[in-house]
Amino acid sequence: MKVSSLPKLEVLLPLSASKQVVAFPTFFFLKQRSFIRDLQASSNLSQIQSVTLHRVIDNKPMTLTSDEMWVALNYQLIHSLDFLPLTHLGHAKKQFPNGSYHSDSAFLSEYHELYNLLQSKNKLFVNIQPIQLLSEELTDCPPWNFYSFVKAMLSPKLVSDTVEKLTFKSIQRFSDAIGHSLTYEFSYVEKKDDSS
Repeated sequence: MKVSSLPKLEVLLPLSASKQVVAFPTFFFLKQRSFIRDLQASSNLSQIQSVTLHRVIDNKPMTLTSDEMWVALNYQLIHSLDFLPLTHLGHAKKQFPNGSYHSDSAFLSEYHELYNLLQSKNKLFVNIQPIQLLSEELTDCPPWNFYSFVKAMLSPKLVSDTVEKLTFKSIQRFSDAIGHSLTYEFSYVEKKDDSS
């Protein structure tokens, strides 16, 4: 979509919906970086009033209220389902005996972080069930590909950390190439002074 199309979009959709459409690519990039972890680590999450981030389409800052941010993250959770390989789903285990969950999958890790955040903060607005990870890898079948073969020889933590770093670097390279800033800033509700 081109920047020149934004006025047409705003005519076709209510303001709240067009705002979500424009914010969607930015949240797609941010959820793969430290954004979700910053929210998880926040001790004053309920005090977030808004978040200001940069639109991917033109790098202009845009501000979403806290409620709009949670809605945007629910859209990201729905979207992340498209990226989970079928072999990671429980019903596929019988069909694909070596299709145990790859906990090092960037997409699966991302999905779990976002799902757990939304659920733990009572902000899960969609009816999506958690995906259960298998605790053991099946070893009675040959690896499906070279990645599976290499993965089996390394510690899961090393693989997970490496996949995450490569994903972050890829997003940063893409953002840099299009002049997009991945920075964001939360604003918080000001505490009222009760001393007066």
